Amino acid sequence: MADKTWALIIHGGAGIRLTDPNRTDVLQTLEQIVEDSCPLLEGGGSAVDATERAVYLMEESGLFNAGRGGLPHI
Repeated sequence: MADKTWALIIHGGAGIRLTDPNRTDVLQTLEQIVEDSCPLLEGGGSAVDATERAVYLMEESGLFNAGRGGLPHI
């Protein structure tokens, strides 16, 4: 059997701007979430498991509104 190839792509939404003061925190948090979620895929876990983990971590970070609905536009 050939090696499996996979990818995990996440994003923090469309609201971040290059000038936002928390931009560095957002990008670092996204990188950490990928690092924490990828072992599920590397270990043969499902895409659903990795996705659920990433969404959970995004919600817990306090920087994103990943799974509880969109934020109203102000």
